[in-house]
Amino acid sequence: MRRFRIAVIAIIAAAAGSLFLPGQASATPYPETWLPDSGLHTYCFTAGFSSSIDPGTGTYAMSILDSTTDMTISNLGACSASTTDVWWWSLDLAGTIRGQAECIVFSGSVCDSADVRIDFAQIDIGDNDIADRDKTSVHEIGHTIGLGHHSPAAHNCAMISGEIPSLDIIWRRYDAHDISHINAQF
Repeated sequence: MRRFRIAVIAIIAAAAGSLFLPGQASATPYPETWLPDSGLHTYCFTAGFSSSIDPGTGTYAMSILDSTTDMTISNLGACSASTTDVWWWSLDLAGTIRGQAECIVFSGSVCDSADVRIDFAQIDIGDNDIADRDKTSVHEIGHTIGLGHHSPAAHNCAMISGEIPSLDIIWRRYDAHDISHINAQF
């Protein structure tokens, strides 16, 4: 019986060790979604987003893109079909969807204009609501610049799906690998 307990303890310890050892990150292709029309990424807040419970999360996401990549970000103030790259919306999305990004105007193979839709009520069901709103907003903007969903095994960053696993800032930022792709493009 004692050998059995020791064997079980050894198996549990080995399994627990493998859970806590960092895995090697895997490379992700680029672009995984679509590319924007240029390195200038203009945006506006629709009336619904401006009057939402947290329009600052859109500003936060755009500032992360501006401060961590070579892209140039510009808040247009008013939305214009001819000049806006990203339209921010606060909407009640279907089911458990927390946010979505969709290219609404393609010009050849690049996206001239995209919608970013945030469902604050769905995000606020979990824990850490403010940080999770920021993560979701950074995540959705990531789609508008060519990034897809990542598993934590690939990169620990905002491009994971779902709720943030902790308050660590890495969940509200892009991975260095993704930033290098973006900077090489723009």
